[in-house]
Amino acid sequence: MDCGKSTSTEVGKLSVVKSTDEWTKELTLTASYEVTKGMRVKENPYIWNGQESNNPVFGVTQNGQYTLRLNADANSDTAKATITVNVENIDVTPPKIGAYELSPQGWTKDGVTVSLTDVTDLQPSGTGGSGLGETPYSYDGGKTWCKEEKHLYRENGTYQICVRDCLDNESSVEVVTRSIDTTGPVIESMEYDHARNIAATTLTITAKDVQKDGSEGVGLHEKAYSYDNGKTWTAKSVYPVKQSGSVQVAVRDKLGNVTYASENITNIDSNGPKVWHILVPDYWTNQPVTACFFAKDEQPDGSEGVGLAANCFSFDDGNSWQEEGERVMTENGSVRVFVRDLFGNRTVYEIPINNIDKKAPSAKLSYVNNGNEAEPQICLVAEGYDGESGLHKAPYSWDGGKTFTDKNTCPIQENGVYTVVVRDQAGNIASAEAEITLFGNKKKISIGKKPEDTPSEKKETKKATIKKTTVKKVPVLAAKEEPKQTEAISSDGKNGWWIALAVCILLCIILLLLALAVYYRMIIVYVRTQANSFAFRGIVWIRRREERYEAVFKESLLEKCSTTHFKFCPSYLFLWFHKGEDICFLFPDKKCVTMQAQKEMETVLL
Repeated sequence: MDCGKSTSTEVGKLSVVKSTDEWTKELTLTASYEVTKGMRVKENPYIWNGQESNNPVFGVTQNGQYTLRLNADANSDTAKATITVNVENIDVTPPKIGAYELSPQGWTKDGVTVSLTDVTDLQPSGTGGSGLGETPYSYDGGKTWCKEEKHLYRENGTYQICVRDCLDNESSVEVVTRSIDTTGPVIESMEYDHARNIAATTLTITAKDVQKDGSEGVGLHEKAYSYDNGKTWTAKSVYPVKQSGSVQVAVRDKLGNVTYASENITNIDSNGPKVWHILVPDYWTNQPVTACFFAKDEQPDGSEGVGLAANCFSFDDGNSWQEEGERVMTENGSVRVFVRDLFGNRTVYEIPINNIDKKAPSAKLSYVNNGNEAEPQICLVAEGYDGESGLHKAPYSWDGGKTFTDKNTCPIQENGVYTVVVRDQAGNIASAEAEITLFGNKKKISIGKKPEDTPSEKKETKKATIKKTTVKKVPVLAAKEEPKQTEAISSDGKNGWWIALAVCILLCIILLLLALAVYYRMIIVYVRTQANSFAFRGIVWIRRREERYEAVFKESLLEKCSTTHFKFCPSYLFLWFHKGEDICFLFPDKKCVTMQAQKEMETVLL
């Protein structure tokens, strides 16, 4: 340092130290000095860039030249001694994104990729800065950082892309994407005719393609509509519907984004009528069986349909149609009926008929001698079999078919020709006979053969052979008659009131018996109405005639009936004694319908 006294005379030392030579956002310059004897320094010894200061440390935040002088005595020319420091390692300038590219340029549903193509880190002077950091890029406004110069945005929006240098100097640019369409079209309405019981309707779809924010999307596809859940596509927004059910609708845009919806249509009558049947009779019989079919047109939810056609039944696979739903079967088999409604919707209904049995059972008659030749004890043994309806619960008759029993044995006490009648559940009968001549002097037995062909010595059981002959009733022991007894009742004045009481009780008993007799013989008559229910029409009476029960159906009662489908309900008292026995219903045209007594009996007159 030159103090002005002599060019070779040193009066003190002044020095400056820079805090760092690495890149930094700020640094410090630290000054120090030494003076010799006789040199004076002012209270603010440092002059930094022309400004006095008592602080030896000077902060630097930008590049440039910085000067330092020592503020010495006025007589000393120390102000001429200047130290100059060049600072060039301060970086407070962020890098810049000069250009970027978005791809693809058009509509897409797979997202948009942004690529940074021009990123620089320069000082204001144009010289290089500290350089980009290790993870210099952020595509979410500085929340996360990465090394990649590309990024995929999957949704539309405004995004902030940031870049930073090694000193975390940061700058950003905004990127806007509007060409990403990942949203399916909006189905605004699905319209159709809501009137009840229609034959068909048209489903009309209204749809548009918009983004989530309400802006327009890529637009609807050329074939935008599907009515089979996306299997096939069409350009038509109307769809003909011919039957009730759920229609699966799908609408797509040009990028293949799909919106699904469904419409449940229930007011189209596309179902065939409901069909059911009864068989008359519905038990085993050897007579024709009438299959009576009934129908009602209703929707699957139970509501009424369009209604039955006037001629709604067909028994020839739809070639011809008729109003009546009855078919008479003379043999077992199946009956198939077609039933249609006013729109032509059909139901095919098939039932088996397997309760007709016209084949007679087999009948065999044999005997057993439980005694000896001198005192024979003969018991007839019947054997029956039926492979179809089966034997009746009381299959055997020992009096030529007048009465039947479940016992297949019959003891006899005299010679003669004996016959057993066997019946099945359908009423078919067969008979077998045996000639017995073991009693008295004759010991000849003929079972299903001529008398002279039967040896008298054999005692073992013989099988009876069926043949026609005169029938001899099995003797029935008559019950012993009980002697009649009478008791005199005193009629003097003291017992008069007892007589009156007894007469009243007797009259009550007689009236009760009469009421029971009337109720016993009563059968209530119902008829099936058009509403498919039964209505009361009158009463017929049961009578016993020629070993059978009959119920006479008068002309006046028949005129009250608008149908030939009847239901008969006998009294509980009659069923108590005669359930399962045959009742013959006699109609005015001399037609007889025989049915077994049950709680409810149905028949249809043909």
